Parts: sequence; structure tokens; C-alpha cells
Amino acid sequence: MRILSFFLLACSLLLAVSCKKDPCDDPNSADCPGNAQEVLTTVRITFMKGGVSKAFAWRDADGPGGNSATIDTIRLDTNALYTAMLEVLDESKSPADNITAEIFNERDKHQFFFGGTAVQSQVLTIAYQDADTKGKPIGLTNQATTRMGGTGTLTVRLIHEPNKEGAGVATGDPANAGGETDILVEIPVVVQ
Repeated sequence: MRILSFFLLACSLLLAVSCKKDPCDDPNSADCPGNAQEVLTTVRITFMKGGVSKAFAWRDADGPGGNSATIDTIRLDTNALYTAMLEVLDESKSPADNITAEIFNERDKHQFFFGGTAVQSQVLTIAYQDADTKGKPIGLTNQATTRMGGTGTLTVRLIHEPNKEGAGVATGDPANAGGETDILVEIPVVVQ
């Protein structure tokens, strides 16, 4: 009788466990650990010129919907040529999770786009200096050029799965990129 009771208990436990739905059975489930969306809290841009680097950040440490973002003002010299490198972080975790390597590893599926009034007025121009496995731009490493003094904003947009073959996309126009915007930030710029 004990053996039969033990056998029935074991069978019912096995049945209960086997009937539990695995969230990873649904490839789009956010409950599957492999599909968890990162919280992109920080965009850091480092401008380098002549061995000197200046880092500026847009930071929303608690993610969307919480406290307002803290935003550095990008301050650059006139008539200068910089290397501009981007980093994307999730600082809601401790230690912070650097998402930059993941973007690079999935470079065929990501592209940064730069705009804003500083770019439109050509106070600051940004040209891609990196490429994915198909020769299309990523935007993690760029050449930034200042000409005249002025102020404005720099908009940085990261698009996931853009159509990199779309008209103008390779030169930085997101109009035909499609895809999904992972992050969109606006940073003040002063060139003097």
C-alpha cells in the first residue's frame, strides 16, 4: 500500500511539473530570460581630439516613467575634428550592464542615427567610421567635425533591425530605416 501511495504521489507531481507551461516555448515571451528587454538608461559619448577625451552623458538611471533624465551639455571647440565614440549602458543594475558590446555583436541589426538642430545647422557634423559585416554603418565610432561656433541639440537614435538597404539609411537618414527605436535621446550642444 505504501509503495502504491508513493507511486501515485510521484506520478501526480510529475504530471503537475510537466503540465507547467515553459515561458520560453513562446519565442516572443518577455518572461523567457533570453528575451528579457534591457533597460537602456545611459548614452555616453566620448569626444577625443589630440589625445584628450571629453565624455558627456544622457542618463535616466531609473528608466522610463521615473525621475527626469540628467543630461550633460556637450561642449566642443570650433573648427575641430574629433573621434566620437558611443556607449550604451543599463545602470538600473549594479554593477551597470554595458550594452555596447551586445550592439557591436549584433551590428547587422543595429544602427545609430544623428540629428537635431546642431546637426541641421552644421554646427556639428557626424560621419560614420565603422561598419557591420556587410559594410553598412553602425555608429559606435564616428568622426565629429565642428566649424563655426553655435548652440543646438544633438539627437541620438538607436534603431534595432533597420532596413540598412533603405534609401539614405547608409548616410544617416532614418526616414526609410523602419525597425524599432531602442533609444532616442536629445543632448544640448555648445561649440565655442
